[in-house]
Amino acid sequence: MFPANESSVSARRATAPGSFAVVWANLHYGGVDPGTGDDASWRETMNAIASLRPDVVCLQEIDHRPAQIWAHLWRTANFLGMQPVLGPSAATRALTGNHVGLLVRTRPGVQIVDQWPPPGVAGPQVPWCKVSISISGLSEFLHVYCVHLPARSTSAQMTQIEFITNLITDANELALVAGDFNGYPAEPMVTPAELATLAPHLQLTRCLPSADGLVPNLRAWQELKRAGLLDVVAALPAEVRDPCELMPTGRGGARVDRCHAVERLAQAATRYQQVTTGSDHAAGALWFDLKALAA
Repeated sequence: MFPANESSVSARRATAPGSFAVVWANLHYGGVDPGTGDDASWRETMNAIASLRPDVVCLQEIDHRPAQIWAHLWRTANFLGMQPVLGPSAATRALTGNHVGLLVRTRPGVQIVDQWPPPGVAGPQVPWCKVSISISGLSEFLHVYCVHLPARSTSAQMTQIEFITNLITDANELALVAGDFNGYPAEPMVTPAELATLAPHLQLTRCLPSADGLVPNLRAWQELKRAGLLDVVAALPAEVRDPCELMPTGRGGARVDRCHAVERLAQAATRYQQVTTGSDHAAGALWFDLKALAA
């Protein structure tokens, strides 16, 4: 692993930028129709993300064919004017690439200093990746984790959450974890009647039985909270959320696409916006006040 809190003297002396925007979006197999090659979904999603003027974008399902990953990743990064970092494939089927990845708007004062996991056979096959970013005015790196947790295994979800939270807590990182968690948060509450309408395979992974019927499986959300990673959007006042109510982001009426962050970073969040895209998932955007965080 790499040092968590290293920073340059010049960065510590500089002034932190004011607002810093983080977006997370599931592209739904790259936003490209696998049969026709039509990319209307991708273009709609790109326009939606571009309108948010993000500094960091956490992407899931970047591609739908492994052989096309580099071209599609660079096309996506070039559209947004950002630097791409490719993560591993989260695919469970051989014909889908389904990579995770990150985009960073690098510029003077905002630089990528490291990434994880290592490439090739030396690196573990995990459904997430990480970049460490040096930001002028902050005395430590900002660590951004992009996740796409398995949809078909609760135990596999917990393995990845335990690994990520252990890394963050061990190094006391200034960290956030954003993406598609494929599971329920504590809010909003979902009723047994609503859960009974889920597809059978989602009932197995997203639900637990109770005397009154199915209840949401909150194990991953609870483990993140236990590690000090707050559900940032839920912690924000309703008046700075758009929409003000906590809304589902994916199939099955679940707010599966979220951002969790350590408390000192969550407290610097100022605004949230949920955005309709060309994907089957809504995207999310959070703005952070880095001057307040630096102070």
